[in-house]
Amino acid sequence: MRSRLVPVATALAVAASTALMMAPTSTAAPAAGGDSSAKLTNTNFAFTATGYGTLVEGGMVPADSGTTGFSTIACTNQAGKTRDNYIAEVNVPGLGTISGVRTDVQTRQRKNKVFSLAKHSVADVSILDTPLGSLSITGVSATSRVTYTKSGPDKGFKTATNTSVLGIKLQPAGGLPAQTLPLPTPDQPIEIPGLATISLGKSIEKKNRQGATAYANALFIHVIPTDTTVKVARSAAKLERGAVSGIFNGNSSPVRADVIGDLIRVGRAVNSIMPCTGTDGELKKKSAASVNLADQVVVDGAYSQQRANQVKGRASGTEESGVAKISLGGDALVIEGLQAKVNVVRKGGKVTKNGFTKFVGITAGGQAQELDQLPETIEIPGVGLVKLEFNLKRKTAWGMKVVALRITLLEAGGDDVDSVVNIGEAKLRIQPLGS
Repeated sequence: MRSRLVPVATALAVAASTALMMAPTSTAAPAAGGDSSAKLTNTNFAFTATGYGTLVEGGMVPADSGTTGFSTIACTNQAGKTRDNYIAEVNVPGLGTISGVRTDVQTRQRKNKVFSLAKHSVADVSILDTPLGSLSITGVSATSRVTYTKSGPDKGFKTATNTSVLGIKLQPAGGLPAQTLPLPTPDQPIEIPGLATISLGKSIEKKNRQGATAYANALFIHVIPTDTTVKVARSAAKLERGAVSGIFNGNSSPVRADVIGDLIRVGRAVNSIMPCTGTDGELKKKSAASVNLADQVVVDGAYSQQRANQVKGRASGTEESGVAKISLGGDALVIEGLQAKVNVVRKGGKVTKNGFTKFVGITAGGQAQELDQLPETIEIPGVGLVKLEFNLKRKTAWGMKVVALRITLLEAGGDDVDSVVNIGEAKLRIQPLGS
């Protein structure tokens, strides 16, 4: 796939690089958003609908921007819900300024059909704004919809996605006329040398007898000066049948890193997300040979797995994750056989839950250690000051979360947190129908 080159003055590209590299932390203008509902109706379907304006990942930006304009309806069997979000303007590190960010997500039932709908639009994306000129993308939108029709010619699950971009403009400084640039096509991105490559996003539609999913991203922008990737206007909708006793919400991940300092942000590695209606009793597994966090924390043999089922009057599920070995500072500290597991059962209005964590052995400097021999905070060569917490558990009304090991990397002196890494994490809850 070849990119279409758009000539831009060298000085303009250099100015863009400087402006983007010095972009301040994201700050939003006053925003409006809400949660409203039509008449709520319980159904035998599980609805999910989400959308956001931008997501910045990777490159020279220290941490991702999170999401702007995010709104979601997650795992509910109720039709009639509406949530929306609007942001007038926000400055996104590694990208520039976006304005007019609007998200609308809905679950609906009409006559013999139900549907899940997510719509997202961004009025303007300003990638570049310097004394030499500016580049803006206007009218970016993405819509995803999943429908189930009970009878008639459209019986069954249907999916639909749509994305659009109104225009791309280069505004030179000095009062020169604006230049309208060509829009990217599916097989030909637009490249502005030294500044950005703009590609059309992807739409994915999947369906089977039990449900359907639709995703749409309007644009992908690779910002060259910061080597970051920006997803613009994302919508997703999902509909699953089989919600007869409860709604599942959970995940299991052998590694989850929340990074503030120098480690690479990995989010959740080998993450298994529980479907809203369960797995129909099937065991779902994921695995990875290794996960490396800047050579400071190295995990081998990571896995996650889950199983859930429901019949009339009873729903049950399990989430599990673990690692064969985790090494800190080379082999300065090695912990083997970490595992975390949660079990939850809902029967009628009663929920029972239990969870456990375990590990096989610990060695420090090649010597076997007992857990009670380890100080809570230790200095590890090549890593620094580290706080270790084992067997963390938290119960909620509808479920439970467990973490086998939490590693907190501390700044010098031990007062400030640099990064937090959970090893062996599992959580699950089963919500009642109508939640």
